[in-house]
Amino acid sequence: MRALSVAKIRSKVHRNRQFQLLFSSGTRKIRRGTFSNVSFRSIFRTRNQDECNIDWICVVLRVVRDCWRRERGHAHKMLAIKLQDSSTDPSITHMRIVVDRDALTPGLVTLQAENQSKNLVHEVLVVRDVGAKELPLNAKRDRVNEARVRRLGEIGDLPPGKRGKLTLNLKPGTYLLFCNQPGHYGDGMVTKITIAP
Repeated sequence: MRALSVAKIRSKVHRNRQFQLLFSSGTRKIRRGTFSNVSFRSIFRTRNQDECNIDWICVVLRVVRDCWRRERGHAHKMLAIKLQDSSTDPSITHMRIVVDRDALTPGLVTLQAENQSKNLVHEVLVVRDVGAKELPLNAKRDRVNEARVRRLGEIGDLPPGKRGKLTLNLKPGTYLLFCNQPGHYGDGMVTKITIAP
């Protein structure tokens, strides 16, 4: 194939309106899973082989781009969570939840929690952050009053050294992750994550 200038390539691609319309229809069929044996031969009525090759390159690039965008939008994301206290490391003065990142994109998120304590049971509850300074507490039980918060999910009662996971479909917003074993939330075992496009 002889060399073509960028301007010439653009001109030929834009002139081929019939190709663009038919390919858009084909792409929609691919997304619906109904694409089968569609022939592009009729759209390649170009004057020479160079234009035909350009059209095929456009087909491939557009399919790859659309598939990448679709997969990125529905990608399954992972969030690693470490549950720690002073038995994990003597330098830790308060119980804590450590996440590997505090911002993710919307969609399916799998929370993978590891209890790194050597002698305490921990858990992870997920609630939407409604902007309150603190979650409602049950003073007698020294824990969050779960009847007054809307739990989205929970990784419950992990013994020392154990792991657990939970998958949620998270929409844009801010979420709280906290441990609701007695006294743990009050000792600082809470963290935030943000979900944004």
